Amino acid sequence: MGKSQYSPTTVFLRVVILFITLFVFCSPLAVYAEEKPAPLPSVIFYEIMWAGSNADSGDEWLVLKNTTGDAIDLEGWYIIRQNEDDKKFILSGAIASQGYYLISRKVKEESILAIDADAVFSGLILNNTNMILNLYNEEGGVIDSVKMAGIKPVPGSNSSPKASMIRAEPLSDGLWETNKRQENLDPLSEEYATPQNSGAPRLSVSGIASWLAVGISQNIDIRLEYGSDFSKLHLFIDGVKQESALKKENQSPFACRKQGENKIEVKVVDDNGLYAKETIVVTCYQFAEIIINEIMPMPNSDYNNDGKVDIYDEWIELYNPFKEKILLRGWQIYDSTSSYTFVEEEIGAGDFLVLFRRVSKISLNDDGESLTLFSPAGELVSEVEWSKAQRGFAYAHFDGEYLWTTTATPGKSNVFTAQPEEEKATKEKKEVIEEVDTSDVVKKAPVKKAVAYKNKTGNTGQKILSVALGGASLPKVNSDIGTGGVVHQQEEVIDKWGLGLVGVASLIALARLLVNVIFSLP
Repeated sequence: MGKSQYSPTTVFLRVVILFITLFVFCSPLAVYAEEKPAPLPSVIFYEIMWAGSNADSGDEWLVLKNTTGDAIDLEGWYIIRQNEDDKKFILSGAIASQGYYLISRKVKEESILAIDADAVFSGLILNNTNMILNLYNEEGGVIDSVKMAGIKPVPGSNSSPKASMIRAEPLSDGLWETNKRQENLDPLSEEYATPQNSGAPRLSVSGIASWLAVGISQNIDIRLEYGSDFSKLHLFIDGVKQESALKKENQSPFACRKQGENKIEVKVVDDNGLYAKETIVVTCYQFAEIIINEIMPMPNSDYNNDGKVDIYDEWIELYNPFKEKILLRGWQIYDSTSSYTFVEEEIGAGDFLVLFRRVSKISLNDDGESLTLFSPAGELVSEVEWSKAQRGFAYAHFDGEYLWTTTATPGKSNVFTAQPEEEKATKEKKEVIEEVDTSDVVKKAPVKKAVAYKNKTGNTGQKILSVALGGASLPKVNSDIGTGGVVHQQEEVIDKWGLGLVGVASLIALARLLVNVIFSLP
């Protein structure tokens, strides 16, 4: 065997190199490479004023920061504190690239803040110890968290002057420190804090009536606050971009599209993607000539089917002659002392609505009054006035006028039925008799029957009277009923004339008898 060409030293070095190579490539766990920092969340908790101000411990706020190069829409994002899953503080608006978003418990006027908050949540209490905050996106994913229980000492200060806790640079370390600067606070404040808001435009909308008729257009007054050039703002109404240039004040027309609630979204967006929006709810009504069609002031039937006939069977009927369904929300019906406002009632095209007293609380006076129907905008639509009511009679609308009818038709077309003539005549006669004042009328003497007087020959007093009068007959008197209900009877005439003449005739006959007796004496 020949002698090796490599020296012992060379062989040793090769073995060492081989061993090192195998260790490096085959044992990666033995390599201690520097760990890369975890990527920052897209939005982080950046500053927290948990101690409040020197004057008010409830004057708390926090600031979010966008760590990305793009604007982020926070619509639907929310914060939960202390793991209270049932309490969500929901955000809206956007946060610009590398921008901020201020959330406060108080509005600027009640705080030492010198700027407006992007969101105000009075219930977002920031605990001084063991504070837990979680930020979620619209899908419910956790974006960032703060747990003060794991931070010692707790950054920030509750001693005068109070100070906020703020993220230390570099932000990737996730460390907090006590703030030593002051910015965007009331000039007289001593606290150390640097709150910053998004700088988004601020929007307020007015000029909309509480009630608007369908199809009627009205201007919306749009008022803006913006810290930059107004020409950078763009206006959207219900998602449709408006071409008019925006200024500090602007108007845009709005028209009701349907009956009931109409929602309109007004949105202003700047060139950085920051925006402000407001949703207005306008309740619109359809104007229609609704008619007070029939009323029942004095019911004689159990119309409301409660098993008894009483005042709660009174009803008011409305009729819709319009060719579409009418929502009555906001319509009102009045009598002289009370009113009823419709809430969810509706009347179909050509249909009726019956409103009972138990619901409306309107009493239909028996002695007469009036009812009026008004639209939500205060327009008089229908009116009815009646005089003294009658039991069981309905007062119904017929071709522009109201008539009493004996046929009540709640919920149906009106039917005119006149009062029966016999009953009407009897009623009228009774009313006439009741209206006559008989207090000064002299009562008549009882009617006496004629008395027949007989002489010795059997002739009646009538014959005696006839002879006494030289054979003339008494005038015939008929029994009859004259005007005013006065009764003339034959017996009364005979009583007054017959008996008187009989007496005269008797005296004459007696005188003749005496004369004959005298001249016949010797």
